[in-house]
Amino acid sequence: MIEDNPLWAFSLKVYSDKQVEILLLELQDQFSADINMILVCLWLASTRCQLTQTQCQRLQQASLGWQQDCVTPIRDVRRKLRHRDGAQAMYQRVKELELEAERWQQDLLYKLLANNSEHQLDEDPQELALRYLKFYSEALKEGCWHNMSTGFSALVTVIKW
Repeated sequence: MIEDNPLWAFSLKVYSDKQVEILLLELQDQFSADINMILVCLWLASTRCQLTQTQCQRLQQASLGWQQDCVTPIRDVRRKLRHRDGAQAMYQRVKELELEAERWQQDLLYKLLANNSEHQLDEDPQELALRYLKFYSEALKEGCWHNMSTGFSALVTVIKW
């Protein structure tokens, strides 16, 4: 794992806001959105780094395998254990494992973005975030923006830029 991953630090800070957590989980549950990809878009916007639609598609493609093969199955196990009698200790261990898998995913994304800080933009972070989130939703599936835009707009409004 990367010791000082600014993407991970940003994610922990942003996700600690209960409203942000709720909105992210709703996007995940309703649209199968990848919270880590959303956080990448938000982080890049907060640092005013450029993200093109092509770059976003590449990030999504690189991230998808890890998300599907590792993070999602661990999350499924955690959810099944949540309300099982006598399984709270196991639930906590699986929850920690899920968080570790998500961090690995963010490390992968961060490495792919290593040279991206060269292109700084002089634009409003909220506008950048919405643009990047639109790129992400289109990388998921054409037409997803229409369904996800309300949740993304609420998320961008809640974050303390």
